[in-house]
Amino acid sequence: MTRILLRDLEPGRKYYVQARANNGDQTSQWSQLWEVETTSDLMPPAVPTGLTWVVEGTAFKAVWTGPTTNQDGTPLFDFRDFQVKIWSDANPAAVITYYTTSARFDLPFELNVNAFGTPRPQVNFEVRARDNTGNISAAATATATNPPPANVAGLSVTGISDAIALRWNANADEDLKHYEVYQGTALGVTPNLVYTGPGTSFVFDTISASPVYFAVRAVDVFGTPSAVDATESATARSTNPS
Repeated sequence: MTRILLRDLEPGRKYYVQARANNGDQTSQWSQLWEVETTSDLMPPAVPTGLTWVVEGTAFKAVWTGPTTNQDGTPLFDFRDFQVKIWSDANPAAVITYYTTSARFDLPFELNVNAFGTPRPQVNFEVRARDNTGNISAAATATATNPPPANVAGLSVTGISDAIALRWNANADEDLKHYEVYQGTALGVTPNLVYTGPGTSFVFDTISASPVYFAVRAVDVFGTPSAVDATESATARSTNPS
């Protein structure tokens, strides 16, 4: 008896098969027509394992291990791809879906901006395996958050002629965007944004004879400020003493 194995047929589909013999010199007539129907594949792949989702610089990166079996433990012969979804708690309704055959996914800063409009420092990740029938596995999930920049250190505030000079140490964060300086009239009450920029010094002009209070923070490319402002106060030296 001769057996023939037909591969890569679609599940749940009817096929018609004929056969004939060929000895290299002569070919027989076609056989009768056989009707065969493949069974429907309702078994999804197993869940991807070993998922890691981490922040590297301004990018998010995921790696995982794809399944080799179905959900019931039988061998997975018809793997197709992975379904990846990303979203942020800032807007949970905005879920972005990708498909990839690779067991890794990179979300560089530019793709973060393109996906969400505003770059998200916190991103949730979900991956599922999909087979050729369209059965999809349960999800492996993770979340990662880009940390805020380091607090500004080394702040010095000095009164000079009709002004106050501020200086602070440069922040070492790779994703630093700028510094912000706020001014007010009391400690903890500094509502006035008086400087935004990459520099580490600033001169605030004033003729006030009262102390002026300042708060300085670092802000990264995601718009996240440092956790604690650096604060100091000083009084300008008048050039026209009464």
